[in-house]
Amino acid sequence: SIITYRHSSSHPLATFPGPKAAATTKWWMVHRILLKGGRHSKIQDLHTEYGPWVRVGPNELSINLPAAIRPIYNLSRASFYEGIPAPADSLITVVNRKVHARRRQAWNKAVTSDAMRSYIPILETRTSQLLSIFQQFSDQKKVVNLDHWTKLFFMDVMGDMGFSGGFETMAAGKDGEEWIKTASLSIPYLSMGQVPWLRNLFKYLPRNGPIESFQKFTRAKVDEIQKNSKVQRKDILGIIMNESPVSLTADEAAADASLIVVAATDTGVQTVTTLFRYLSVDPERTRRLQKEISFAFVGDNGEYDYQVLFTLPYLDACIQESLRIIPPGPFEGPPRTTGPEGAYILGKWIAPNTTVHVPVYTMHRDPAHFGPLVDHFVPERWIESENQKNPLLSPCNYDAFMPFSSGYGSCVGKHLALQNIKILVSSIFHKFDIEPQSGFDPIQFDQSYKEYGLWTHDALELIFKLRK
Repeated sequence: SIITYRHSSSHPLATFPGPKAAATTKWWMVHRILLKGGRHSKIQDLHTEYGPWVRVGPNELSINLPAAIRPIYNLSRASFYEGIPAPADSLITVVNRKVHARRRQAWNKAVTSDAMRSYIPILETRTSQLLSIFQQFSDQKKVVNLDHWTKLFFMDVMGDMGFSGGFETMAAGKDGEEWIKTASLSIPYLSMGQVPWLRNLFKYLPRNGPIESFQKFTRAKVDEIQKNSKVQRKDILGIIMNESPVSLTADEAAADASLIVVAATDTGVQTVTTLFRYLSVDPERTRRLQKEISFAFVGDNGEYDYQVLFTLPYLDACIQESLRIIPPGPFEGPPRTTGPEGAYILGKWIAPNTTVHVPVYTMHRDPAHFGPLVDHFVPERWIESENQKNPLLSPCNYDAFMPFSSGYGSCVGKHLALQNIKILVSSIFHKFDIEPQSGFDPIQFDQSYKEYGLWTHDALELIFKLRK
């Protein structure tokens, strides 16, 4: 039988260690994702037990070695992406490399340095709006649910950048259309990529609710641009559709429109939440960051000097450390395939059509890559002049840092995401001192993290106080 073969010595992956359940079926991982949300910790445990090479599926290897990043992410995307149910593929799910190159070309103009600068006024307006809300909470001595408000913030920001507006969730104080819930409702579907044929069952699921409402919204934005193609638009969707050197179908454009909001919102929220979770209980590092940020504000009204802001080393270090501890895409690593010809990875022959990946969360939390303080928030590890003085930060292998994937499929919006995060974080710390709500238990909060393709966790509730 096929199960007997998968466990036999004649199977191409027979020499690689791993649990018997993984050699039998991929369902063991689907179960862990859907019911437990513990894939990230399970993969980490497997590498602790078996070493850097682990068989995690009948035809799948997880390789916890930074040197494997380049050879693996030069390979094509695996069938995992074909199993993610959606009306059309977005840039992040398309498998064919030629099609991906065409789609990526359409995005390039939307994330040029000039385009990035053009989005800054949107960030300034929305950041000012959020700071006013936080000041109201401060004046009334109310606790801020950081997750809630940063989700609304990034939703509005990406609505403005992506489609020239349309959400206004901060003004309402809630996600009235429940479009943010779209991400959480879509999360379990991501596990279908583990068993690609499940995608065929997706068409039989109910077709109503916030997911379909959001799809209708994005498709309406696409139709609006198509009907007014002569009108010059400077939002991301308009640039992708009107100014790119290649054309997209309406379904492709709508899929990328969804990507603009869901991916960017989640990355921003998780990175900001991680940063504030740690700095809210670390006054010394907070004061250092606030002092550095003050050099980026000039004039009586506190305008930014962006040349200074975007090059602040400690701000960069805090964001990098947040991305290391909780990488925004916590899959066991973006999967790639060795294809019909197979491939050599670090001198080992890997059989044809084997799925391979580097486990990002595990690699970021491995003492072999980031030293004994690997589970601690230590921004200083990203400043070479400081990490070299502290033996507890050794080794510090920057090659083991991969929060935005790598190779041809790396995140096209990486620099936009970092720009958004830097402006928001610096603005908040320039205006407020932050502390956790009374009774906050950092260990309990950290243990609340579940991974269903995207992260979920308990709410982070903070007290904001205007700085003197």
